[in-house]
Amino acid sequence: MIALRKAVIDSGPMFDALVLNFRIKLGVESRLVQKVEKYMNSIGGPLRTKSSQTNFLNHLKAIGQKITTSHVVAEVFGLQAKKLDLQGLALEDFWQTSIDLITQWKVEERLVPLLDLASAARNNASLLKIGVTDTGVIDLAEKERCILITWDERTLGIEALRRDIECRFLNHFLALD
Repeated sequence: MIALRKAVIDSGPMFDALVLNFRIKLGVESRLVQKVEKYMNSIGGPLRTKSSQTNFLNHLKAIGQKITTSHVVAEVFGLQAKKLDLQGLALEDFWQTSIDLITQWKVEERLVPLLDLASAARNNASLLKIGVTDTGVIDLAEKERCILITWDERTLGIEALRRDIECRFLNHFLALD
């Protein structure tokens, strides 16, 4: 496995890592396993098998410096509500295992203020086209001069590549062995 020195992580890979970690922590007895498995099957493709899930988590874990934005953390909260719809103790457990993983991996959460994004001329078109979260991770990857890990090849990926930001998409990320 080739470990990346530093990378900005977008909400898709961050959410999937947190869901997979939660699934591991649940064990086989939990009634929530079916809900989590249903989500993992819905995304299909490369993360459907246990070996690809393990490979994915190992690649993320191996990144030297993992960085994300506060917008990504907020978006992950919304993704949980939309994709898993956990409630009560299950929701608390999800967030506790998520906080534990983010702490263990030493993920740096950076504030990228909207007004700072809007004041940079290079971001004007991006904000309107792809929104605050995506523009924020692109801007951060540009400032940090590092790779951006995202599953979004359609909008974020196109804009990042237009700005000469190297991206790793899911299929390419899993092929790093």
